Amino acid sequence: MIRVTVDELLHKQGLSIKKLAEIAGLRYQTVFDFVKGNTQGVDWKTLDAICKALRVAPGDIIRWQE
Repeated sequence: MIRVTVDELLHKQGLSIKKLAEIAGLRYQTVFDFVKGNTQGVDWKTLDAICKALRVAPGDIIRWQE
């Protein structure tokens, strides 16, 4: 199972989903759905924007676990 760990990074960096959306230049709902795992997939541009905003690599925000 793929697990999104953006919420942990947001907490560590003192950011909200709303602020992340603003920094990344994305719609709030897009970021919210991604952070909460309410999506079937993610666009590469969205993933890139979130990684740039948080200054992390994709592997830092997406984890695989059984």
